[in-house]
Amino acid sequence: MNVFQEYLKFIVNTFQQTDTAMLSITNIKTFRNMISKTTANELFISEKNIPDQIVFTTYDKRLFNQQLRNIDHACIKINDLRTIYSRLLDNEKDILNTIKEEYHNVH
Repeated sequence: MNVFQEYLKFIVNTFQQTDTAMLSITNIKTFRNMISKTTANELFISEKNIPDQIVFTTYDKRLFNQQLRNIDHACIKINDLRTIYSRLLDNEKDILNTIKEEYHNVH
């Protein structure tokens, strides 16, 4: 189980780094505005947190591309974790079904 905790910590750090990296293309006021729109059950900035009108501090294509890579990286990691947990859930269901079958065969 420790492996999953470490992996989850890595994913949370990746998302937080991605969120904070927004400061490379926006100003602190815009960033704080986006953060303030997140709710208690959200860990990260999402599409709905971004204002309709956003002022960028730069239009450097290299910085925007880096930010896109950060977001893609975080997405891949969160999908990896979802896949792992889905497989664990399927395995647990199989184990429960096997236990139920054995229990019913005994009684």
